[in-house]
Amino acid sequence: MTLTQLEAFVLVARLGSVKAAANALGVSEPAVSGALAALRQQLGDPLVVRRGNGMSLTPGGQRVVGIASQMVNLAAEAESAVRQANGAPALVRVVATATVAEFVVPPLLAAFGARATAVSTTVGVSEAGEAAALLHERLADVCLGPRLSG
Repeated sequence: MTLTQLEAFVLVARLGSVKAAANALGVSEPAVSGALAALRQQLGDPLVVRRGNGMSLTPGGQRVVGIASQMVNLAAEAESAVRQANGAPALVRVVATATVAEFVVPPLLAAFGARATAVSTTVGVSEAGEAAALLHERLADVCLGPRLSG
């Protein structure tokens, strides 16, 4: 069981589709499907099943999603602790919708960087509907966009 598999599963569960999870993670749909398949095999449960136009959790998936989410969050804390112990600047992971990432984020981060010199930033692009899941799972620290849902 890997962190990548757990991240993929949690995002499929939260976002309701492999496509949305792949977009949120910035990987291909086959990568998410493969990670999910390996986790299913490891745990001996389908975890999620197709229902209508989305995915829903099996009873096993319902029990595992909270635990998997905690593990993903703990991994983010561990990464932050190691960065801090090694004297690396704090990392702020920004996710924004495409238009905001193109036109708003660059000057915003330039102004932020001028004031907060011991901070490193990364920027990713996602759909507005994915923002809440990315924040909840600590895969992003800040989400910017028009009327982010969730």
